[in-house]
Amino acid sequence: MIKTIFVSLLIVVAIIFIYPLKSIIIPTGMSIFSDSSSDKDLIKSFGKAKIESYEKYEKIESDDVYADCYAIYFNEKQANAIENQIYSDENWKRKPFNEKIINNYKKINVNNFEDLYYYLIEFDKEYNTIETNREILDNKPIEWYKSAIYDCNNKTLYYYYRHYEK
Repeated sequence: MIKTIFVSLLIVVAIIFIYPLKSIIIPTGMSIFSDSSSDKDLIKSFGKAKIESYEKYEKIESDDVYADCYAIYFNEKQANAIENQIYSDENWKRKPFNEKIINNYKKINVNNFEDLYYYLIEFDKEYNTIETNREILDNKPIEWYKSAIYDCNNKTLYYYYRHYEK
């Protein structure tokens, strides 16, 4: 009997040293008592449009290893907040991108380009913004950029990001 208690105590002590209590208790406690919607926070910005909450965030596969594609879906309240920010930002335009960038969105099944808002910036290797003026960007070849299309009807923001090798 004493031997069984001693072996059990030894196993418990070994588990505590192998797996520290805070790595077991804190994540378990946080998962029980935390709000499940806290993982819906996403801080992305496209000019004045700051995305801090959303309904669904989906990574879309790209055939370009230097690009990331996402679709961010909003509920009515979130969509209204994003739209208000877009309306007050001069860098969001109704004018579609040039053909090279539009083709990237066609690959991710965005095909109706008429009633959408567009955002585009060019950046350098250190991810500093080089240019935001669409009249300049539409008339020059750009290689590294962050672009977004916001579809007001579907309350969806499509985000295509062409970056340097990480």
